Amino acid sequence: MINYWAIFFLIAAGQGLFLSLLLILRNVSKNKFLALFISLFSLTIGHYVTFWMGLFSKYPHLIGLSATLPWLFGPTLYLYVKQTGRQLKVKRSSVLHFAVFFLHFLYLTPFYTSSAANKLTKAQDSTLYSTYQLIINWGQTISLLFYAALILYTVLYRGSNNRSKSLLYMSGLFIAFSVSHASYYVMVYGFHYVQIYDYYISASMAFFIYWVGYIGFLKPEALNGETTTHQAATLPTNKPAKYAHSALNDLYATQLLDQLKQLMHTEKPYLNPELKMKEIADKMGISGHHLSQILNEYAQQNYADFVNSYRVNEVRQKLRNPRYAQEKIIAMAYDAGFNTKASFNAHFKKQTGLSPSAYKQQFLGETLPKNS
Repeated sequence: MINYWAIFFLIAAGQGLFLSLLLILRNVSKNKFLALFISLFSLTIGHYVTFWMGLFSKYPHLIGLSATLPWLFGPTLYLYVKQTGRQLKVKRSSVLHFAVFFLHFLYLTPFYTSSAANKLTKAQDSTLYSTYQLIINWGQTISLLFYAALILYTVLYRGSNNRSKSLLYMSGLFIAFSVSHASYYVMVYGFHYVQIYDYYISASMAFFIYWVGYIGFLKPEALNGETTTHQAATLPTNKPAKYAHSALNDLYATQLLDQLKQLMHTEKPYLNPELKMKEIADKMGISGHHLSQILNEYAQQNYADFVNSYRVNEVRQKLRNPRYAQEKIIAMAYDAGFNTKASFNAHFKKQTGLSPSAYKQQFLGETLPKNS
């Protein structure tokens, strides 16, 4: 009989690994922790699937491969969230967050290096590891709950002043996962194990993977802890006179706004300093009048502010990246599509409340040379 749950979770695990690769390829240092976190979730789900499919008896070396991974969930997500605030560099002392993982891994090394027959024998002995398993299961649960609280505290009180809603949602999802993980062991130890309990845990991990993928696709700057000035689409009650006879309804307009944002993120037409509204409208297959209406009514911005906000975000990402510490800010502005220094400075300060040099100093102050 086909196990549709196993197929779904196997697909989710594969997509999670692919998402991790994309995050790494973006070459943003903080995203490497998020990529590691998603990879850990994906590998854990994949390992669960091999158990549900009864592969442990055929391939004993699969037994216990994910046993130590939950120790890594909290620290990796915490370090990702921590890097999105003012402290961009991870201190060497951060390795202490992984101490329990290394100790557990060392403890299991004799088991990992033992023969397949020995692994099967130990796995089938339900009394051999009962106390050990109780300690590990609840230890990992306490670790998850602790880091869930620490991550929420970091987002609320230790992050940058422009707090990202995406990070708040992410911390909420991790709290939900940690609570579901604790509930799982309450049901297992308090009642009776049923395989569907495993599905609950895996479903929460799969949901997290898909949520990160969705946010990363629509608003990649949100994964960098950046707040964005692009307001959510609003449904105006009274249309301005110039749009009173427009055939554009609210549902279609919000769909087009989503399409527009996706176009800006994927194709980055704003990098062209001579970009005209008609060019974007043509790419979307709509009229310039409709594009103007979408921006004014639903994005609450005019064309120039909308396009230049993406250009500013392009520069912001470079200003926060140590790789570009020696590059001139005006060169970044021209590369992002600005025509003049005055226009760049005006739009940058309007969007961030800081001058470009002050913004750079805020995030890379410790890495800049004294004569910078």
